Amino acid sequence: MALRYTFKPLDGGFPRELTPESRRKPSPFGKTWTEILTILEREMSQLGYRPGSCVIQTAHTAYDVRNDGMLRSGSRKPEHPGVVVRFDVFDAKNRRYVPMRFECDRFTSYEANVRAIADALEALRKVDRYGVSSGGNSGAHYEGYKALPAGGGGMTMEEAVMFIHRHAPAYGVLDIKNFPEIRERAYRAAAFKLHPDQGGSHDEFVKLQQAKEILSAEKK
Repeated sequence: MALRYTFKPLDGGFPRELTPESRRKPSPFGKTWTEILTILEREMSQLGYRPGSCVIQTAHTAYDVRNDGMLRSGSRKPEHPGVVVRFDVFDAKNRRYVPMRFECDRFTSYEANVRAIADALEALRKVDRYGVSSGGNSGAHYEGYKALPAGGGGMTMEEAVMFIHRHAPAYGVLDIKNFPEIRERAYRAAAFKLHPDQGGSHDEFVKLQQAKEILSAEKK
């Protein structure tokens, strides 16, 4: 089905400090906007999102957005490529919809950043590929992400390294910091320990995802 969404300007600016322009990367995806929206809709459907709740916030001005929530034909380039994607998902435990929000400004176009968010949702969905069991609950992988604030929640790179090391002490601090393959193994060990399905803490599992996000961004 076609994704029902609306554009809204990022009133008040991007919700965190923007990535320096010199550190942004060109799009590696090679997809059209229609294809990007199809991928995004597929991943949100896996979460059980509420149709019509998707809002894509960009740095366009209010003038660039039509009354129906679409961009005007020939709209100007946004002030920066950062985007926030918001949508509601159904929380079966509490029998209500809850808001989710993901943001990205790593790439030089807002379209590529929307695609990056869609890919991030797919990665979260496949977290059990690394030995983290869902325990039979098809939505369990997302329990740790529903409250995940984008941008790392204020954690520094050093704090991210130490957090992963604390929960995977078999891996050295410098190795986690400097070697992506070792960092990934340490992350998997910590994820298995902290995942709520394994008796771990929901809050600690959320922090682990923040730590991985920070270190992944820092090394790219």
